[in-house]
Order: sequence, then C-alpha cells, then structure tokens
Amino acid sequence: MTDLCFLVSAPRSGSTFLAKALDQHPECRLTIEAGFVALLRKAETLAVTPSTQPIDDGEGFATVGVVPRPYVESATLAFRAAADRFVEVFADSVGASGRFYGDKVHSHNDVAFLLRTFPEVRFVVLVRDLRDVLVSSYTFQERQATSWQQATFVERCEHLARFDEELGRLLEGRDDPVVRYEDLVARPEAEIDRILDALGLTNDASVASWLSGDAHSLFRSHGTSSSPADSVGRWRTMLAPEQQAIANEVLAPALARHGYV
Repeated sequence: MTDLCFLVSAPRSGSTFLAKALDQHPECRLTIEAGFVALLRKAETLAVTPSTQPIDDGEGFATVGVVPRPYVESATLAFRAAADRFVEVFADSVGASGRFYGDKVHSHNDVAFLLRTFPEVRFVVLVRDLRDVLVSSYTFQERQATSWQQATFVERCEHLARFDEELGRLLEGRDDPVVRYEDLVARPEAEIDRILDALGLTNDASVASWLSGDAHSLFRSHGTSSSPADSVGRWRTMLAPEQQAIANEVLAPALARHGYV
C-alpha cells in the first residue's frame, strides 16, 4: 500500500491543475475528486451513531445512525479496519503504485477525518486569494451547476472564512508543503519542484512534459479567464464595491494569514 497524500484547498483554487501535475510523477497518483474520503467519513458517522440518534453533518448529510447502541463500540473498531482495506482496494482499482496515493479534498471535515483515521497522512495545501475564488465560483457556475448555486455572497464569504480557519487549526504545527496559486501561475515548474522535494521525491521529466503540453488544454477547458495570469487579482474589477467591502471584512483573517492585501 502506498502512503496517503491529499491535495487540500478551497474550491476554484487551481487544485485540478496541481493534482494533474503531481499525478504525472511516477511515484504519485492523485485522483480528481473521486469522493471516497467523504464516503468513508459518512460511513464512519453511521457506524459510530446509535440507530435512535439523528445525524446532521452540516454538509447535507441528514439521517439517523444504523447501529444499535450496545454495538457502537465494536462497530467503530470494525470500521477502522474496513477503512484501511477500502482505501487499499480503491487505490488498486485506479492503478495506484509508487510512493503516494490520494485525492483532492475541499472539506475541512474530510481533513479532520483523514487525520484521525490515517495518522501518517500527508497533505499538500493550496491557497488562493479568496476574493478571486469568489469570482471564479460565480463564473464557473454559469457553465456548470455547483453546490453554491443558491448561496448568497455573504454566505459564500462566511463558508470560505470558516474553511480557512478550521483548516489552519487542523494543520497547525505540521510541516505540510503550502503553495500559493499566484506563485503556481507565475512559476509552475519551480513550485511543483518545491512540493515534490518536500514529499521526498525527485522531479521527473514527465511532469515538465505535461506542463509544456496538456496543461494548456486543461486551463482552456477548466479555467474561467482568458489566461492563468489574467485569473490573478481580477476581484478588483469583477466584484462590485459593496462586495469588495464585505469580502475584505469577512475574509480579513484568512487574507492576512496568507499574505494577501
């Protein structure tokens, strides 16, 4: 079984690009939102919740537990063993080999689950100016429906602020590599080389080949601006003044934490 490594970021932060780039390395296999972490997390919630107790995880999962109360403890132990086996089988099903296997995740609840279930897990943390994340989320939903479709602007700001705060708390004191979207756009080769080095991997020619080739078509199909460079700082012109004021207030701690002004 390969070691687990997950790319964690807010949505619309360039995670597909970075996951695809890292996936080119022969020692690193990253799937793109395969969803198995959320599936396991919800399965765990069912396994540790008595059948008479309601569940609402705050992410749209509302039901009741399935295990009779006297058997919750044994069900919990069984789940831990099953989770290890599930990930191993899932990795085999997508041809994972080499040193690292994982996925991209956008939920701090998923990160918390991974930390308590797989203590040796590694993360690559991707951050972006959250005001540009807001712009990209609105632009992208014109092309494809998203879970944020009905959320107000304030709700989106509050969701991003909470995600960043909770992620910072969960990962505090760890040495996971952190990369800023803006740096990734400006110097992709150098930033990806830095990430691989932090994971103990030597860069591979297949990564550079992908960056000079298929990476461009990926941006054309997945990006929401004319070029990667144009995606940086566009909140200044695409958010209305009142939206900028709200975003700057609600997101102030997150923006300061990552050096955005």
